[in-house]
Amino acid sequence: MLKSEPDSSIPVPPADVDVLCRIALARMQSLWPFACRLGESLSKFEDVDDLWQDVTVKIWRKISDGTLDATVVDSPQFTAYVRRALLRRFLEIVRHHSAQKRDRLREVTIEDLHDVVPSAQTLGAAQHEALHRALDQLPVEWRTVIRGKYLEGRTLQEAGADVGLSPSAISKGLARRMAQLRTILLRYEDESPW
Repeated sequence: MLKSEPDSSIPVPPADVDVLCRIALARMQSLWPFACRLGESLSKFEDVDDLWQDVTVKIWRKISDGTLDATVVDSPQFTAYVRRALLRRFLEIVRHHSAQKRDRLREVTIEDLHDVVPSAQTLGAAQHEALHRALDQLPVEWRTVIRGKYLEGRTLQEAGADVGLSPSAISKGLARRMAQLRTILLRYEDESPW
C-alpha cells in the first residue's frame, strides 16, 4: 500500500543548513512513490520510511559538509542524484540480507547430519543403503571426507588429506556439502524411513 507522504519523524537538520535542507526535502517529495515501490520489496527487512530516512539523512549530511550546495540542489540533476541514492541504499539492504541468508546456510554444522541420520552405528539396512546412495551423489573428495568422518570415525583433516583437501577448503565447503547431503537424504525419506 502506497503511503501518501513520508514519515514526519525524520530528524531536524542542523540550523545553519535548515533552508537548503528544506528545499532538498521539498524537491525529493516527487520521488516518494519511487521509494514506496522499492520499500514494498523490502517489507520483510525494512520499511519505506527507513529507506527514505537513510537517504534523507545522507543528503542532509552532504549539505552540512558542503558536498551538496544550492546549485546542485536547485539543478535538474538533483532528483536523479536522489533516485540513485535510493537505489544504492536499496541494493545495500538487499545485499546485506542476502549475505546474512548465505551465512545462515554456512552455519550448517557437522552435527546437522545427525538430525537426518541419528548415528551411523544405529542405521538399519535400508537407511544405510540410502546414506550410501546419497553420498554417491556427492563429488568424490567430499564423499570421502564425510564417509571418513561419520562412518569410519576419522577426523575431517585425516579424511581430507586422503583426497588433497586442505583444512581451510574443508571448512569453506563442508557446510554446503552437508546441506546438499541433507537435501538428498530428505528426498529418500519416502523410500526409506529414518
